[in-house]
Amino acid sequence: MWASTDGGRTWDVRAGLPLLDLAAHADSPATVWAATGKGLVHSTDGARSFRAVPGAPALVAVDEPESGLLVALAADGRVVTSRGGQTWTEQGRLPTGGEPAVLTAATARHLLAADSTDAIYQSTDGGRTWTALHRPYSQAERP
Repeated sequence: MWASTDGGRTWDVRAGLPLLDLAAHADSPATVWAATGKGLVHSTDGARSFRAVPGAPALVAVDEPESGLLVALAADGRVVTSRGGQTWTEQGRLPTGGEPAVLTAATARHLLAADSTDAIYQSTDGGRTWTALHRPYSQAERP
């Protein structure tokens, strides 16, 4: 991890750890959440150190669209939410077809996600239902 506190002019080395995704909110930039694929880790010192979040599902992506609200994508395709990482609530599930890969929470209700097939999905109800925005061509369908 690297961090800048002066708009990118200088950079500080922070913690080094294997991770898949990061989340932080502008209201609390010292608080950083990281999805590891096996769980969730949390920093309260600007990513200088991290600790495991007990009981978190195996997450591949995490976002913090509102201060304190985590929206995450589990390795099994579930979309889950949590206030502070203590308890998790399943909101829905990505359509089947590929391994879950990416999640962006524009708001708590407006989510965008992608899977390993490069399909892109959108949810406007917090992950309960999904609409395919893009599905890649299979080899047989290519023009």
